[in-house]
Amino acid sequence: MSVESPNQSVELLAELTEVRAQLHSVIGSMPIVLWAVDAAGVVTLSEGQGLMSLGLEPGQLVGQSVHDLYHAAPEALDGIVRALRGEATALDVSVGGRMWSNRYFPRRDVDGNIVGLTGLSIDVTESRALELEAQRLEDQVRHAQKLESLGLLAGGIAHDFNNLLAAILGNFNLLGREVTPDSRAQRLVREGERAALRAAELTHQMLVYAGRGQFRVGPADLNALILDMGSLIASGLSKRATVTYDLAPGLPPVVADTAQLQQVVMNLLTNASDALEGAPGEIRVSSRYVDASAAPQLPDGYAAPHGVAYFEVSDTGTGMSEETQRRIFEPFFTTKDTGRGLGLSAVLGIVRGHHGRLDVTSAEHEGTTFRVTLPAAPAEAQGADVGTETEASAVDAGPQPERSAAGRILLVDDEDMVRTVVRDALVQAGFEVSVYAISSAAAAHFAMSAGNYAAAVVDVVMPGMTGNELVRSLRTHAPQLPVVMMSGLNAEMAEARDDLPHRTAFLQKPFALATLVDTLHRLMG
Repeated sequence: MSVESPNQSVELLAELTEVRAQLHSVIGSMPIVLWAVDAAGVVTLSEGQGLMSLGLEPGQLVGQSVHDLYHAAPEALDGIVRALRGEATALDVSVGGRMWSNRYFPRRDVDGNIVGLTGLSIDVTESRALELEAQRLEDQVRHAQKLESLGLLAGGIAHDFNNLLAAILGNFNLLGREVTPDSRAQRLVREGERAALRAAELTHQMLVYAGRGQFRVGPADLNALILDMGSLIASGLSKRATVTYDLAPGLPPVVADTAQLQQVVMNLLTNASDALEGAPGEIRVSSRYVDASAAPQLPDGYAAPHGVAYFEVSDTGTGMSEETQRRIFEPFFTTKDTGRGLGLSAVLGIVRGHHGRLDVTSAEHEGTTFRVTLPAAPAEAQGADVGTETEASAVDAGPQPERSAAGRILLVDDEDMVRTVVRDALVQAGFEVSVYAISSAAAAHFAMSAGNYAAAVVDVVMPGMTGNELVRSLRTHAPQLPVVMMSGLNAEMAEARDDLPHRTAFLQKPFALATLVDTLHRLMG
């Protein structure tokens, strides 16, 4: 049996003291809290730099009961109680305004009896905030991608539907010329035309949602527009709603299509009124200007060198859940008993088509605010197109005055129904018509017989060689060839029109057949 010498005992004590000091230093320098509790729930150890975020000093909690310390944090107390019963637990809890990741480990004696617990708490407030922000940004990206996909879908459906409407409306136009003006058949034709036009309006809303709507733009007085529209629809708003205006004086104009922007204001005011659900409440409309140095970022990095102007429509209504907010801009989604669910979809498309942004802030039972931000116009703005208004009315005025035939027309469209109805209208007008469904075949034919043609009617969106490529191919053989380009989408798709504007026109489907004939005669002089 060996006995330690006094010197060995002193060395061991010094070594233990050094190890304890090192351990204390390590724990004290880490952003954690290391703590221990005895079987009665009394704190026997509290160390770590993490205590500072709670305004505490190391050792300050020793001797206090966990039941007193955590009476306002029942989740944390539940984890401690479970650990004292022998269950190791892991729990994230909020204590002292901070988020903590806690680990609870039961502590046993040599006989296996629980004598307390050891706890480790890590302050994860900042990391969780970063995680939430990353999740929020990811949700925004996912939402933007979803809207983009829906926009492409809406644009594709609108294009195909407009082709069908072109055939429907064209056939009604042709039929209307063959029946007597005062007959029942004529009335039925006109009813059919009106139904087709209503369908065309719905399709136009889908194109607007897809950001492919057609605008005629110029400098617009945002404040005056808001007041005019508010006055116009005042009778249609809830009688129990108080509408107030807080419009910034001297607001610079924005470059916008006034009619489209009026639709935005009308839809947002109507939605705000509906959100009140017949209860008393307030609708507040405000406007402000933000100079270029502080202007928010616009979609697609669009520059706003003259700053931005924005207006907000706020209500004190029911508000929206997060799930509803994620879906409100989807076409055909609605929370109303009536309606087609295209109002906010169209609003988004209009704002996006004006290079603006649409933001929404809402919470259930706390109301909703929509903010529309648009680039401000330069002082010298005289108006510029961000699209082109349709050049045709969709209604055929009926029998047209006779015109002399003016030669052969090359008609190219991949839709059989459209080709048929357009060909019949051109033949009735006295033209000879060569019809093709494939662009490349039409181009090859025209290259051999360009001198036989007086004009061409070409669809823009076709498989293989596009309408733009075809028009440019035709003009390599007939540089001054008059061309009517047509599409179920808007005029921006007809890029070749800009090559020779005075000899090229665009018609958006559906259009009146008489308008097509008139347009050809105009281009041909």
